[in-house]
Amino acid sequence: VDGEDDIFVIDIDGTNRRRLTQHPARDGHPRWSPDGTRIFFNSERVAAEPDAPKTGEDVVDIFSIRSDGTGLTRHTRCLSECSYPSVSPDGNRLLYRRVFWSIDANGTRVRNSEIVSAKLDGSDEVNLTRDPAYDVYPIWSHDGKWVYFSSVRPAGNRQMHLWRLPAGGGSPVRMTEGDWHHRQAVPDRQGSRIYMFVFKRMGQTDVGYIGAIDVPQH
Repeated sequence: VDGEDDIFVIDIDGTNRRRLTQHPARDGHPRWSPDGTRIFFNSERVAAEPDAPKTGEDVVDIFSIRSDGTGLTRHTRCLSECSYPSVSPDGNRLLYRRVFWSIDANGTRVRNSEIVSAKLDGSDEVNLTRDPAYDVYPIWSHDGKWVYFSSVRPAGNRQMHLWRLPAGGGSPVRMTEGDWHHRQAVPDRQGSRIYMFVFKRMGQTDVGYIGAIDVPQH
């Protein structure tokens, strides 16, 4: 709206649109907290702050706001890019994608995307994936025992599939197959199905649909 990416809410029937944020920087990827009281999102509004890196790369942090537009709260201070927030079912921890930078043997800056977990104030951050492949789109399972995410692992692969790992860390297991990409998963409330966007490039067109798979019960 008005050339800005902001956060809005509407009633379930599509009426009564309300604008919650209004800022020149981009706000995006909103997700409700499990108790329905707050909306978490990532924002580039931090890029203009004095301590923000001046590398030309995106500087993005996680914020939340009440559904009436009050109580804007900042949750992370990444000094890089933190995005795609998801709040644990008990409301105590955040999942998000974080961009890490390193220097390789040739002195080249290397960008990597990982899935991390932290307390709501950004402390106690834990890197759950630790892999050179591109990991993104994290979300908690309905009971908080698992973390789902999309990845192009192994590194160098171009096919994005859905993976899951224990919430406390461990070895990821791939959950989808085939030559279609699978991303932005959403588990149902019963923990029996996962819905996701499934797509592939066909000529000059991206073709996609909303797909679902059963969740292994173990």
